[in-house]
Amino acid sequence: MKSNVLGSPIKTIIGFTLFTALLWISNVALAATHNIHLSAETLPNGQHGYKMLSHTSSEGSTPTYPNEATIPGPTVFVKQGDVLNVTLTNNTPLNVGLSPGSIEAKPGDTQSFTYTANEVGTIAYHDKDSHLVGLFGALVVDNADGSVDNFIDENGSIVATKRADLDKEFVMFMIGSTFWGAEIANGNQIPLWTNPTLGAAKDDIVRFHVLSLGPGHTWHLHAHRWPDKASTSIIDVKLLKDISDSHSFTIKAGAGVGTGYWQYHCHLFSHMEAGMAGKFHVVAAGESANSIAGASPSGSIFLN
Repeated sequence: MKSNVLGSPIKTIIGFTLFTALLWISNVALAATHNIHLSAETLPNGQHGYKMLSHTSSEGSTPTYPNEATIPGPTVFVKQGDVLNVTLTNNTPLNVGLSPGSIEAKPGDTQSFTYTANEVGTIAYHDKDSHLVGLFGALVVDNADGSVDNFIDENGSIVATKRADLDKEFVMFMIGSTFWGAEIANGNQIPLWTNPTLGAAKDDIVRFHVLSLGPGHTWHLHAHRWPDKASTSIIDVKLLKDISDSHSFTIKAGAGVGTGYWQYHCHLFSHMEAGMAGKFHVVAAGESANSIAGASPSGSIFLN
């Protein structure tokens, strides 16, 4: 009897240890290695941007990136636990850094670092001194199981979501008094530049990544709501802290409100009055849901 009593917890401990070891081995096996080569380039109007020169992954699939340097820079998607071998080539006349790697490359120089994506979330990579002139982009670290932020349907129910369920994603940086945007859909990344009109078809599942560098901003999207992971509340406004902050969420386009133009803007009125605003255009299902880019550093201004 005594040995049985003592044996039970011992077996439990051994079983738990084996389970933990198997879970760790499983996570290691799921982790991928990414070899990423970025460059810093000078854009036609004198601003600077990051360009993706190459991105290979041990998983074998990466997005199709723009052929040019863009603001924001290319969005890099990885999973928790992935290892990133990052190389930066500086083709600008400035010293250019890359955080979170904390490296700095002189003009014409190339530097490298390795980064492990331990925490799930969206963070900015950027040059700490020159992000206001365009040197910033987003790193999205997703859950290893593919789950992303839940959305709210027409009935107010919270729906669990996988990345495979998404129709498109938007990356929106709040810098100074300007939005800088990009769209990711069907494996393609498209620069949307400044204060774009974001397009989606009704019932599209759309994920937003909103990032802020420098003074804080307050993001607001009209007519749509989503669960806030940080507070477990249902919100339509999110305060972003000073220095660096981000917020990701998923919506069902037009849920409960239908088609139409819905404004997004900074809720600080001085920023909104300075032009920090744009539109989210929800069209009927089956119609073309193209986004419309805003002014770019190449001088092209599209009707918006």
